[in-house]
Amino acid sequence: MSLAVPKLKEPNVANRFTISDVYTWQTGRKSDEADTADSLSLAKASIDFGTKWVKSMSNYDLAVTDNFSPFLRYNDERVFTQWLDKIVPHVHEMKGVRIWSFNKRIHSDALYAILESLADGIIELDYRESEGGLEHVLRVKSMKGMPHPSDWRRLTMNSDGSMQLAK
Repeated sequence: MSLAVPKLKEPNVANRFTISDVYTWQTGRKSDEADTADSLSLAKASIDFGTKWVKSMSNYDLAVTDNFSPFLRYNDERVFTQWLDKIVPHVHEMKGVRIWSFNKRIHSDALYAILESLADGIIELDYRESEGGLEHVLRVKSMKGMPHPSDWRRLTMNSDGSMQLAK
């Protein structure tokens, strides 16, 4: 299984796949992605979600938000989960797959439990120490209504920057 990111500027991909960039503005740079956050205010995000974001995201087969953890640096977890409670029903109405990422080990266990209850599936990416240094691993933690393997699988990086599951 290869995890290469398609070239988003190609017309046959651009109409099916998008990335919402929540992080780059914090680095002082402008994002190259079409959908970006320019503020981590949940009040502003609620307004944006009600208009532009919902309409935009509903057009894609695959929409990735990278990543929601910065919102939690500037907003209370309880307020953030209330915001998610409001938007999840709208997301379930959309076609395709929505991937929302969160950093591990920086939020409360209660938040992760809420996120798992809202999601149809949880895919964990992590790293662990090995004899050769750090090794990147992936597992499907949960997938509602579908049998799935749950063992950790090692990821390897190819020379072109794509990743694949090691055998």
